[in-house]
Amino acid sequence: MLVLEVECVVQPGACQSALSRFESGVTAGLAPVAEKTENFLAGMSIPSAPVRLFTTEARCFCFKRGKDQMQYMCLIYATEGVGPQPGTAEFGPFMQAYMDFTEKVKSDGKFVAGDALQPTATATTVAIRNGKTETMDGPFAETKEQLGGYYLLDCADLDEALSYAAMIPSAEHGRIEVRPLVVWDH
Repeated sequence: MLVLEVECVVQPGACQSALSRFESGVTAGLAPVAEKTENFLAGMSIPSAPVRLFTTEARCFCFKRGKDQMQYMCLIYATEGVGPQPGTAEFGPFMQAYMDFTEKVKSDGKFVAGDALQPTATATTVAIRNGKTETMDGPFAETKEQLGGYYLLDCADLDEALSYAAMIPSAEHGRIEVRPLVVWDH
């Protein structure tokens, strides 16, 4: 993993400038900003290279995973009861499409993890308030579309991750949210 501390002011455009200098190979002698600023997350854009940029305490950090890979979480959202349902003629081909997709991402070397979730009726939400654990039956947010599963893929860039996400069968009747994982420097 490559970590580079670069100059940054409290403007996402400045962080993009720092990222451009990083991508062009200027990697030495860049000092952090002296003035203290509030923690904030700078706008993250995905350039052609799989580099992430975020800001905290007025310092930008660029993270690159491995040589040319970044992990992307593909969150599968759909309205429960919409789309092929168990017991219908459409359900068998729908599940086969999932098995085919899973086999493809495995054979392409992109698969890290993936699974389906039980229906939202089985969810329990946990929160700590004033030192006390509170639990609530059901999902955290009442929304039309529910999180039904995920794939974690190792891709070269966002474009590749999006092309795989478009192959997930639920994309035809739901939505696939694609988000890069933060890689922490341990």
